Parts: sequence; C-alpha cells; structure tokens
Amino acid sequence: MQSIAVETNPNHLHDEVLLPLQDAGVSRLSVGVQSFSDRLLQQMERLAKYGSSDVIQSRIANALGRFQTLNVDMIFDLPNQTMADLDQDLSILHGLDVDQVSFYPLMTAPTARRRMAQTMGLPHVQRRYEFYQRILERMLPRYQASTAWCFSRATTNAPAIDEYIVDHGDYVGVGSGSFSYVNGALYATTFSINQYLQRIGRGESGITQRKALTLRERMRYDFLVRLFGLELRKDYIRKRYGAPFYLLLAPELNVMRAVGATHHDQDAIRLTSRGMYYWIIMMSEFFNSVNFFREQMRRHIRTELEEYERDETVVPIAQLGRKLGGP
Repeated sequence: MQSIAVETNPNHLHDEVLLPLQDAGVSRLSVGVQSFSDRLLQQMERLAKYGSSDVIQSRIANALGRFQTLNVDMIFDLPNQTMADLDQDLSILHGLDVDQVSFYPLMTAPTARRRMAQTMGLPHVQRRYEFYQRILERMLPRYQASTAWCFSRATTNAPAIDEYIVDHGDYVGVGSGSFSYVNGALYATTFSINQYLQRIGRGESGITQRKALTLRERMRYDFLVRLFGLELRKDYIRKRYGAPFYLLLAPELNVMRAVGATHHDQDAIRLTSRGMYYWIIMMSEFFNSVNFFREQMRRHIRTELEEYERDETVVPIAQLGRKLGGP
C-alpha cells in the first residue's frame, strides 16, 4: 500500500491547505512545532510567523482525525529551555492526544549554531540526558517508541513512520538537494533547482556527488540506522553481510554490549532504554554532519548558477563519508 507523507508548519493547518491534502490521499501529516512555549517560540523567531502556543494548539486540534497519522515535531535541549518548559510541552501533547510525536535533540549546522549563540545562547549539553529521561517517563507507555525519538500512540492502528528511518537497505531520493543510498554508495543531487532542471532537461541525472563506502563503513551505517529503529534483525545481517559482520564490527558490538546499550536476542540485536539515549546522541551527530554538508553545498549555489556546467567538486561528499566511517 502506498503511503504519502507531507511535512508542514502550523500556519498551514487550515482548510485551504488541509482539504486538498486529504483529497490527494496524504496519509501522514507532520507539523513542525518545536515548542509550545511562547517565550521559546519568540526566541526562535517563530512566534510571529507561525502563531502563539494557543493558536498552534487550536490549529493542531483542527487537523486531528483528517489523516491516518498526524505527527508533531518537537525539540528538546533548546537554549534557555527549562524542565518546566518540557513538562508543559508534554502535558499539551497528551491533552491534544496527537497520533505521533517526534522529539528531536537540537541539531544545527555551524552557521545556524553561531547565529543561535548570538540570539539565544547555546544549549547545556549536560541536561540532554535528564530531558530525554523525562520524555521517556511521560511518553511511555501511553505512546510506544518506534525509534529512539519517535513515539506513536499505542491505541492507533496507523503504522508508525519516522522520515529518518527506512525499511529497506537502499533508498532513492528525488529532487534538488536529495540524498540516495544504493549498492553501498551515497549520492547527492545538485542543490540548485535551476541546475537540476537544466540537467534533467538535457536528459542527464541530477546527481552530482557520489561517495562509495567501504564494507566496514556500510556495516557501521546499517548498525547506526537500523538500531536507531530499536532493532537490527539477524536475518537482515545474514542476508546482507553474513558472518563477516560480527568479525569486522566486533569492537563496536562488544563496547555497546559492555555499556548496556544493546542486548542480543536470538533473532535480533536490540537497543536498551540506556542505548536509546546513546543512539539519540549518535544520530544527532550524524545529522549534524549532513547539515554541514548541506550548508556547504548551498554556499556554492551562486557560483554554480553562473557556471552550471561545472561539476560540484568544491565540497565533496567524502566529507560526509568521513563522518560515517570515523569516530
């Protein structure tokens, strides 16, 4: 069965937008809220643009029940965020009874981080574990964890969907600025919409970057991404890698078991509650590296538009590869 997911912001939760999405067969709508604190929304420059906490709550209530799954994206460990702020967010989410909640740690590219430091300050990293534990305490068992940061209402029959986790070993991204992972290689299309259209119009691929991963890098990638979905099935390991997986990744496997992050069942390697926090940190660093890559690519769009025949070799995707293959 085909599933269509759309991401949007709170200011779009009105009939002029929602009705066409319903008619188009959208099954999952994800809304970027980040916080229900007016103070934090103001500091993030979202209050005037997307509305106050009361307005956002009203709009979410209007969207509930229209789609198979309504997901709300939240952020924890924001600069100046207190435990009281987080508790308020959790209480409001329970009151709205949304289908799914994704609680992301703050993830920013270097430029955004510097800008945030000037306007909001920097988050206190030592609070991240305390915040995450509070999220688990209050989200479970009313909600079920489908990934380390995505929680679905236990009573819903709709499948849990995390846009950062895919069920298949390979995936293909379509459009300007998209990523793909096929046959052990990462691909990125041009970040210039103009050049993307020109390349497609000439019958060429929009892909301008490729990074082939080594066997061990591919194993580490699967280990990271699959376990973020709470389990790495042993039949998947057997079909994709066979026995060498356990030999080449022995250091990682042994360390994670030793610190209580994983336990090995007969059919799968699974995350523990402690491991869920470790994987939150690792995935946030992974996506920070992706954000850095995106930021660097966007810086060169102007030059690329002037000389669109030039290959995008100024910022090689190998920079992302080093993040995947190194500590």
